[in-house]
Amino acid sequence: MRILHTSDWHLGRVFHDHRLLPDQAKFLGDLLAHLGEVRYDALIIAGDIFDLNVPSEEAVATWNRFLEAFVETCPETTLVAIAGNHDSGTRVSVGSRLIEKARVHIRGGAERLEEPVPVVDAQGRIARVWLVPFLWSGSLVKDGEEGGLVLRTQEEALTEAIQRIRTRLDPAELNLLVAHCFASGGKVSDSERTLVGTAVQVDPWIFEGFDYVALGHLHRSQALSPRVCYSGSPIAYSFSEAGQAKSMTSVTLGEGVDPELVKVSITPLRPMKDLQGTMKELQEDPQYAGLEGTYVRVSLTEPAGVSQPVARLRLRFPLLLDFKDFTAPSGASSGSLPDLRKVDLLEEFKAFEQRLRGEDGASERLIATFTQLREEVEKSR
Repeated sequence: MRILHTSDWHLGRVFHDHRLLPDQAKFLGDLLAHLGEVRYDALIIAGDIFDLNVPSEEAVATWNRFLEAFVETCPETTLVAIAGNHDSGTRVSVGSRLIEKARVHIRGGAERLEEPVPVVDAQGRIARVWLVPFLWSGSLVKDGEEGGLVLRTQEEALTEAIQRIRTRLDPAELNLLVAHCFASGGKVSDSERTLVGTAVQVDPWIFEGFDYVALGHLHRSQALSPRVCYSGSPIAYSFSEAGQAKSMTSVTLGEGVDPELVKVSITPLRPMKDLQGTMKELQEDPQYAGLEGTYVRVSLTEPAGVSQPVARLRLRFPLLLDFKDFTAPSGASSGSLPDLRKVDLLEEFKAFEQRLRGEDGASERLIATFTQLREEVEKSR
């Protein structure tokens, strides 16, 4: 049985004020071309389909076009997808029971944890795919002697979810698990979003007993064990990922043996470079030629000595997205370009409310309440 594992598409992502939908559309086209050439029994998307809880119309349209093309291109392949921490589980799973007739299975919440998706290969062998979307605090309640216990941490919720699934496993069949979480031991990038109070690491031991575990959340492709893997994001979403090879994971499963894992390389629409040097070197050195179509971050190694250094550098690097002046504090941008690597929760909240309510956005009372709650959470950490 052959599975293609991918995750963390983040459709609609904006990177330093630059829209990445064209880059993402190119990836989706390449993915469909690959699926048309190589037969897979299932395509797994392990969460973070969208970048925002309320995605843009363009992002939703891109996802819709992909689903239509997928069903047409590979009608014998089953698609299974879960909501990640960036997604709204309710929104991504709209009409999910209806589209299951087309072998498209999308799970957004914890309601169907104990209902696996059957995947049948060309020889008629069956695998069960168990889907665990990102579990927010309070998503699950565990029965106890004194009534229901609301599970607050990621590890508590995921452990309970997998325990419920494990009681229903048939060892005579192949069992796959799809989850979106931060497993301890995984290597992070700058582009994974920090979630106050919920982004708690989970111990990989809880995944024991499955033939393959397809994880999403971390953007670097990596295997935590022969059976537990992150596919990583298909596109670099931070300059910490510059030069990092992006891929999907082709998984061949057999009974009683470790899965065979092969990385399927992804060629980005535009590469990403993190450059360091003086103004003179960056403007004149031949080693920096030919980067007109490359996303660039520049860090000066000595004072610029000229006015408007960003404008001057953009004559050679039109896609200069981030700039660090030599005089800037360590680890911080000069302010010439926005630094989006650190999330401002209040600004994200205001932007979310504006998308939800229109131009008026959040009221002063709502903002004050949010600020107070945030301060209380920060104090309790």
